[in-house]
Parts: sequence; C-alpha cells; structure tokens
Amino acid sequence: MPDYDLESMELVAGKIAAIHDKFQESKGKIKRLEGGHPFGAVRHPDEDPEHPDLTKPSPADETANAVNTFTDGTHTEFEAGAQLMKSTSDALTKAIQVLRAQEAAAKDSVTLKDPGSLDI
Repeated sequence: MPDYDLESMELVAGKIAAIHDKFQESKGKIKRLEGGHPFGAVRHPDEDPEHPDLTKPSPADETANAVNTFTDGTHTEFEAGAQLMKSTSDALTKAIQVLRAQEAAAKDSVTLKDPGSLDI
C-alpha cells in the first residue's frame, strides 16, 4: 500500500478551504452601484442641451448599467471559484477519511503467524 502523509493532506485541505473563504470575502468587497451613480447627468454630445431627449438612456446610465453587469459577472466568477475550492477541499477530506478507514481495516486484518507454522 502506498504511503500517504495524511497530516499534510489535512493541512492542504484546510488551506484550500481558506481559499474558498477568501473568494467569498473578496466577492463581498465588489459592490454594485447603488442609488445615484457617480457619472452624473452626462448626455450624448450631439444632443441639444436645452431640449434633452429624456426617453433615451443617457451615456451615464448606460455606463452605470455596464458597471453593474460587470459586477454581476465578477460575482459569478468569484462564486464559481469559491465552489471549486469547496469541492476540492471536500474531495480531499473524503479521500483522507477513506485512507484512514482503509488503514484501520488493514490493521484489523493483519494476522501474525508463528514462523515455524509456515514450514511445509
């Protein structure tokens, strides 16, 4: 049976779980634009400033929407990364459990024989 360093594997599983937590923490720091956006009331340069067409979205509104769409996509990527780290950590933890169970079963099934009893 190959020799595994289960303690090191547990350490790695813990570090991977910590990466999951960092992904979640970082995701929480990326905020959508809320309330009024910082782009002001910028209008299209060809538009008449005296009679703006308020039925069309302004470039500032479109920019704010683009920022929010980018933020949503970034949240999705961070969530995917966090889930991947969680799955990896869980798989490693389960592998450690299986190896420990296998070691325990192997110890229980080992029988020592009297060397003289093996003579033919």
